Amino acid sequence: MSSEIVEELGRIPMSPFLTATLTRAADLATSRSHAEVERLYALADVVVHPAVWPEPFSRVPLEAAAFGKPVVGTRIGGTPEAVEDERTGLLVDRSDPLALAKAVERLLRDADLRRSLGERAAVMVGRTFSADRVVEDLLRAYRSARG
Repeated sequence: MSSEIVEELGRIPMSPFLTATLTRAADLATSRSHAEVERLYALADVVVHPAVWPEPFSRVPLEAAAFGKPVVGTRIGGTPEAVEDERTGLLVDRSDPLALAKAVERLLRDADLRRSLGERAAVMVGRTFSADRVVEDLLRAYRSARG
């Protein structure tokens, strides 16, 4: 586990429950195979995506949604397009570790909220990124480019 992550966690005011949970999660922040990543998504209760720069396409929240997992993410880049606040996950301002910690703790303590956000996230990603929808959008783009 990265000692820098553990050190940073120690500077953020949060409950012992959340500190222990995030410390265990930090241990998972290493390179993993695709199969391992899928297994971890399946095991997760919550997926945290604390982006600090504007990622144009937030793949992690969409992957989490495909597994029916709620996401706590930051309001930057493509994340607000991938996570609908209070509907498919929770959004906080970037570089606000206290708000991030509170949102994570809220989901970890409320199984019903986790379940409902995750279910809506799975429906959203299924509709938006189904094979039929992607092919239809691609063919529309080709027709438009062709004129």
